[in-house]
Amino acid sequence: MNLATTSSIRGGRQPLASLGKLTAAALFGMAASYAGLQALIPVLTAPVLIVMVVMLLLGGVVLTGLRWAPPLAGILAAIGIIIGNIVAPGYTIYHLTHPDEFAFFAVSVFILVCMVLAAVAGIGAGVQNYCGDARSTPGWLPALLTGLAGLVVGALVVAGIVAVTAQANRIGTTVHMGPATFVQSAVTVPVGATLQFVDDGAFPHIIRNGRWEANNIARPASESGTPPAGDLTTNGQPLTIGPFATAGTFHFYCTIHPGMNLTVTVQ
Repeated sequence: MNLATTSSIRGGRQPLASLGKLTAAALFGMAASYAGLQALIPVLTAPVLIVMVVMLLLGGVVLTGLRWAPPLAGILAAIGIIIGNIVAPGYTIYHLTHPDEFAFFAVSVFILVCMVLAAVAGIGAGVQNYCGDARSTPGWLPALLTGLAGLVVGALVVAGIVAVTAQANRIGTTVHMGPATFVQSAVTVPVGATLQFVDDGAFPHIIRNGRWEANNIARPASESGTPPAGDLTTNGQPLTIGPFATAGTFHFYCTIHPGMNLTVTVQ
């Protein structure tokens, strides 16, 4: 072992091998997935932004070549995601069990796959860094990557089919609500119909006449001809508004979740 190699090891730094590079890529992938999640949410969400920044920092630490960085970063990322889902229960499970909301489903799948890759590759890189000079690509890695890629593609294909089918079969007088959005942001109903709000999970919502405008400013409104919502509250139970006796365009919003707007066209 030459002097340069000895100095590098003593300093705790060495060039990244394949598992170290994969750990960093998975962490950056998680950051990108959370950026995509933020793009789907109408307002800036501090927890999402914090997780995104943390994943970028962990990926940057791995790129420094410190021997302890890949296992520590991979394990911390996985533990952080798990704790986050314990603190805010229901959201990941909701998105994974509602493939008809395709974008949220896809982002959730990518986050979980990147989390598994970061943890597995990080631990593997740590073992290689501390237990031997040979840091070649392990034989099990191609099989793992192929299996995860097949899982992602299969899940997205099935979710796409479910989403298209659900949209085609959705009843016009029913609006579904997710954790912080209306699944349909606009709906058309006939004159004389009632509108049912279905909470797809046990998520709190308060429905009021009006809308959220720019800069997250709530604008309650009493539009002529629209049935009054009167701050209807739900935490998993369906709500009914109507009947709509007058043709026109009317607006409803959730007072709890900024950007959660619904446009109802009656004709």
